[in-house]
Amino acid sequence: MKNIFEIHAPGIDTSQVIASVEKRLEERGYDPDETKRIEELSFAPVSPAAEHGFDPAVTTELFERPVSAPDFKSLKYRRFPAPFRKGARWLFQFLSSVNEKLSQNRVQAFYNVVHEIISVNHRLKRLQRRFEALAADNLELRRRLNDSRPAGPGQLPPSPVESRLNREMAIALREHLGDASGPVLLLGDDAGHAAAELKLCGISLVEQATSRSPDEDLWQRADGSLAAILLTDAGRFCGQAELLPELCQRKLRQGGLLFFRMNTGADGSVFVPALRYNVDAASLKSACEHLGLRFLSERIPEGLRESSFESWFAKN
Repeated sequence: MKNIFEIHAPGIDTSQVIASVEKRLEERGYDPDETKRIEELSFAPVSPAAEHGFDPAVTTELFERPVSAPDFKSLKYRRFPAPFRKGARWLFQFLSSVNEKLSQNRVQAFYNVVHEIISVNHRLKRLQRRFEALAADNLELRRRLNDSRPAGPGQLPPSPVESRLNREMAIALREHLGDASGPVLLLGDDAGHAAAELKLCGISLVEQATSRSPDEDLWQRADGSLAAILLTDAGRFCGQAELLPELCQRKLRQGGLLFFRMNTGADGSVFVPALRYNVDAASLKSACEHLGLRFLSERIPEGLRESSFESWFAKN
């Protein structure tokens, strides 16, 4: 059997424990296949991602665990006379008992701190549940407001998928920006549905000239002036697709955000939108990273075809 585990405790030899296990296995005559399966089990430590936070029971047990006296019979103490080793052991035990007596107030303080941490964790969990409920109510109210907003002349109201995607984009942008503010340019939002969701999230958009096309409006912006550029329909953008990442990189300020959405149609729909350009997610990522844009995330939006995607980048 391989040395599949280690025991870190005084007076315990891991190899002896493994030898004892091997001997018991031989005596009981277990199935070799079952023995092999047990040998292949992983006893790796739990990763930090799987931790479940503060455990008062484990902390208290560790605090109360006594420290054992050194083994003065071991070989490293062989040069010391036997009376000295016996006296050292007695002195260690005496000092331990004295320290235990002197530490009573500290022990009580420790338990008070543990009790307070448990109370704080309990209140934090209750606040988290309330916050999640408030966030869900907020999203529902904004959805109702968006659905009740009349469409402009000749415009269709947004589909449920479009409303959800625009809402998720607005929330993601708000999280990325944090407390930072700055001009945000939205392109490819002819019906104004995405702009409405962004405004509901408290994001101010720069004014666009109605006489210019979206790519002309982007060209007119000063280099390094924009905090974010949002392209909600990359397949119908009227600019040259191969030059778009470079142009966006020039117009973004340091730390600015770039968002692309490629919409190839609703999942399961028999209709395919008319696209001017077919943007490939992998090629777009490679082009942006070549320009020095840092890749943040990418996903296939729920409700759209698999060839659709949403990508976030940041200017270093």
